[in-house]
Amino acid sequence: MTTATFTAYARVTHYDSKDLDALGVRLDHVFVISSLWNNWNCFGGGIEEAREDIAIATAQGYVEWARLIYGPENEGKGGRLPNAFPASGVTELFNGVCQNAANRILVFTDDNIDVRKANANALVTLLYGKYGFDLDVFIGFTNRLGENSRQRAVYHCETHVPQHPVDQYVLPQRSCMSLKTP
Repeated sequence: MTTATFTAYARVTHYDSKDLDALGVRLDHVFVISSLWNNWNCFGGGIEEAREDIAIATAQGYVEWARLIYGPENEGKGGRLPNAFPASGVTELFNGVCQNAANRILVFTDDNIDVRKANANALVTLLYGKYGFDLDVFIGFTNRLGENSRQRAVYHCETHVPQHPVDQYVLPQRSCMSLKTP
């Protein structure tokens, strides 16, 4: 199994929303690249925007599993609705956003990293959960990749250390229960 360094990046989005501006919420676009030049750009900019000052998490990861989960035919493709390509089983704004897609990729790293340092992560987690909706489909796909892959996905959910009240008191039990279903 090939490993590489996975790095998650977060940069300010260019969504125009008077409601978010009024709340003082700054949204980040999140994407993941590997040291082998995999470009898991999660609906937007990716490898071409990677800079050290916007890196938010780094760990060794399993490239083959991440490529299969992301969809090798979608790697490096961008696009906004309605022509967005699914990323890690997430269709933008339908069952998640870039932060959810990135977290699904990062399940296949050794250090239990995620994109919680991205701006508006609490809002995304409130709306979609850590991994987005349709977790049963995601877990079903990881089951087809093999037992080690499924165990890794369940392990990441169970060892998730909450960083803010929404995460800690509302979401983990539901998310973990969903990940445990066969």
